[in-house]
Amino acid sequence: MINKIILDTDPGIDDAMAILFAQAHPAIELKAITTVYGNATIDNATHNALFLKQKYGFSADVAKGAAKPIVRPPVGPTVVVHGETGFGDVHAPKALTAQADPRPAYQYIIDAVNAEPGEITLVAVGPLTNLALALEAEPEIVSLVKEVVVMGGGIWC
Repeated sequence: MINKIILDTDPGIDDAMAILFAQAHPAIELKAITTVYGNATIDNATHNALFLKQKYGFSADVAKGAAKPIVRPPVGPTVVVHGETGFGDVHAPKALTAQADPRPAYQYIIDAVNAEPGEITLVAVGPLTNLALALEAEPEIVSLVKEVVVMGGGIWC
């Protein structure tokens, strides 16, 4: 059985590995990478996802998501762990041919789930802001998502 997933992520070093494993796994169809602030700024996170898409020839879409939390003030990227761009000492080229989907990540999620009801698993490994925005905009998607898998938690939050 093939599991269709949208990986909602803040691509730093760890999430880059999650993206690569998801893309390589024979039982996963990586439909999209939706980005969110966290380990990196939203611009760096999106650039990192586009770099991986381009470098490894992914067919998955990339959609740029939330740049900051909905309620609390942003705390900034995790530079001490992931470096200035999120990839540690690896620096993706500034110019890439891969481009992000024009829709914001939350709208991409809504559209994808509506297009394939009961088939898409949302896998969130960063801040949950894109999922919250999707639910806020269209609460009905709850019944259309196959499942939601969250890798979450924090220390000193």
